[in-house]
Amino acid sequence: MITTVVGRAFLKAYNAEHNLQYSARKFFEKHYFSVFFNHPKYMQWVPNSPFVQMKAGQKPQLLTKAELQEKLANL
Repeated sequence: MITTVVGRAFLKAYNAEHNLQYSARKFFEKHYFSVFFNHPKYMQWVPNSPFVQMKAGQKPQLLTKAELQEKLANL
């Protein structure tokens, strides 16, 4: 719950600062994903998310950009 409150406050301030109207989803897809998840060594490990739950034979450090985009779509 605290994460939700902080996230909403951050997004509101970010939108005001940059004169944008991003929703949480749009901000995640455009900015957050590229910084924290679009790399073989994730900066953030979120349990029970598609980024952590690998298919048979997949390893986080060996995922391709296409596989990362697929995980984003599954999220």
